[in-house]
Amino acid sequence: MTRYFLIAMTFLSSCLSVQADGLLGIDHRLNFDNAGIWSRSNQKTLEVGSALVVLGGALWEGNDTRLGKTFWKSTESMLMGDALAQAGKFVFRRQRPIDGNDAGAWFQSSTHNKSFPSGEVTHITAIVTPFIAEYGHDHPAIWALAALPLYDGMARMKSQAHWQSDVLAGMAIGIGTGLFDSLYTGVKNGYTDRRLAAAAGCHTTDQVRAIVFTLGGMKLTCLAGNALANQSCRFIDQNTHGLDFSEMIV
Repeated sequence: MTRYFLIAMTFLSSCLSVQADGLLGIDHRLNFDNAGIWSRSNQKTLEVGSALVVLGGALWEGNDTRLGKTFWKSTESMLMGDALAQAGKFVFRRQRPIDGNDAGAWFQSSTHNKSFPSGEVTHITAIVTPFIAEYGHDHPAIWALAALPLYDGMARMKSQAHWQSDVLAGMAIGIGTGLFDSLYTGVKNGYTDRRLAAAAGCHTTDQVRAIVFTLGGMKLTCLAGNALANQSCRFIDQNTHGLDFSEMIV
């Protein structure tokens, strides 16, 4: 995911000006532009369309295939991201650029002030992150999905709905929920097999419990004894030692 952060920072650095201010000293209001690809209708189409795609894909594929599992992770990540972004808006009550060119206007009295973080950037980032985490190693072209949060962030700033730091925060939340869902909802507990101990170099005589994560096409298998002592973790390819780790990913 380091590549993801570098893309976001490079993108936002291109938007900086000598008059930047606000959080992290990067905030400034862009000239208003609601035409062409930056139109509000296109932004809403991306927001609603992406939600329909992942929800529809999850229901269509179910939870029995790698793609179906990823759709469900994306759906859960989206819901978590949306909830966190809305909570942030309620707490911070930051004034939007279009309502006043003051990047330091936090904790305003009106509930209309909901600039921080960007909910729509959080939304689309949370959706694409699980796909990048799951398929990025096997299919590098999937990284093209990172263009969607970058587009949406620029569009929201051009609509003067958000500051640069709002967009960065939204991306961070979306990446966080996407990785959390990819790593921790992909855990399967209670799978016991002494062959797994040997495959991962764990020589305990106790019955082992395998906890399997998936990230970027690599499977991280953590093996521990019943007392969860002497953990042994390493990256293992799916078919190492003839074991099919993919069937253990939930």
